[in-house]
Amino acid sequence: MAKGEFGVTRKKVEDVLIASIRFRGQYEEVGKYMDQLFQHVEKYVNGPAFALYHSQDFEKGHDIEACAPVSQTVETDEIKSRVLEGGEMLSAVHHGSYGTLSGT
Repeated sequence: MAKGEFGVTRKKVEDVLIASIRFRGQYEEVGKYMDQLFQHVEKYVNGPAFALYHSQDFEKGHDIEACAPVSQTVETDEIKSRVLEGGEMLSAVHHGSYGTLSGT
């Protein structure tokens, strides 16, 4: 798959314990929040990190959650843990920068 492209697949996903930081901001900020998250949870991470996009608002900032699956609960003022419910899902994996998604 070429850089900047992504494919969509259907898959069954099991429930998973995650630690996350939810924020309102721009897509380009996800990396910064992932770095902040991993400073606290790196030794508990047991799968690939991902982001959840709850809503889109270009004026006020998007509602985004930087997430990592973890082996135990991790809680701080900014980091919250919860079980993310699984089920039948569509998954898109993007290879490239966030700028290629937005056309910038």
